[in-house]
Amino acid sequence: MPTIEANYNDLLSLIGKRIPLDVLQEEGILYAKGEIDEIDGETLKIDIKDTNRPDLWSAEGIAREIQGRYGVKRGVPRYDVKKSDLVVNVDKKLKNIRPYTVCAVVKNLNITPDVLSQIIQLQEKVNITFGRNRHEVAIGFYDYSKITSPITFTAVKPDGIKFVPLEFREEMTPAQILKKHPKGKEYAYLLKGLRQYPMFIDAAGEVLSMPPIINSDHTGKITAATKDIFIECSGFNFRFLLPALNVLVAALADRGGTIESVKVAYPDGVRYTPDMSPKRTKVSTDFANKVSGLKLSPKKICGLLEQARYDAKADGKNIRLLYPAYRQDIMHQRDVIEDMIISYGYNNFEPINPKLPPIGSVS
Repeated sequence: MPTIEANYNDLLSLIGKRIPLDVLQEEGILYAKGEIDEIDGETLKIDIKDTNRPDLWSAEGIAREIQGRYGVKRGVPRYDVKKSDLVVNVDKKLKNIRPYTVCAVVKNLNITPDVLSQIIQLQEKVNITFGRNRHEVAIGFYDYSKITSPITFTAVKPDGIKFVPLEFREEMTPAQILKKHPKGKEYAYLLKGLRQYPMFIDAAGEVLSMPPIINSDHTGKITAATKDIFIECSGFNFRFLLPALNVLVAALADRGGTIESVKVAYPDGVRYTPDMSPKRTKVSTDFANKVSGLKLSPKKICGLLEQARYDAKADGKNIRLLYPAYRQDIMHQRDVIEDMIISYGYNNFEPINPKLPPIGSVS
């Protein structure tokens, strides 16, 4: 069960509505499948009960979910994606090492302390929980202004290159990093038995990172001065990589960032990532009422699902749906019906404070 930290005022700014702390604690946070476990000044420690919803593991994701239930925004969040000039070439040598990566660029960010803390936290939570402790997904964030295109995702020998790893000052080989760097020692088992190690290197010969271990100190450090970010997720299966990237990109876009796609060139073809287009599914109104024990009209079901951030349209006895690209948990009609029931619960009990004014200046 992921536990995240969020600043109360920052969370309200993201939601776009002033919600008293007691209302948020007893009511609002429940709609993001969370529970406020501890309050320390303005810092909220929130337990998220759903381990299959990485989109909820940040202040941005929680705010997005609450917005729907309080009527600030309804339906699927839309994210525009422009094409960048960046190319990432994937070396065929990675086939049996760490074969896949998906990438994105997010520009025009204002990296405040709250934004930085959420970036770091979301990266770590996705790495550890959804990414199975960096095996399925290892994430890297980089200062895009320090990168020269194209980037090559390749493999090098343990002593084949040197770079300064994050938070260090001396150049080290990959073999030295695995023996001396704290992250190297912690995650060395992920590269055990390999004769070559994964590496992102740009056109200027600068090492970006050695996934899934550590970023370089030159490009892989995000600060308040960073405006544009390059993101890569590497691993073994697009089923994990694509939603992980979408979760990260959506969070940064909610902070005002502009999303740009990256051309990822594999030996056997090309992918442009991320793809933030909504996904499609449908639910039977009869099945929804049977499972929930309710007697809801198609129009009512559509309204409840719009609060849960779906686009919904009745079509006979079915509801045709669009849902966000950052969700990978919709496997069955029951997953949709769960969201419908959560919305129904919000609409059918007496809220602590049913009329919440729009957020002005939060203090």
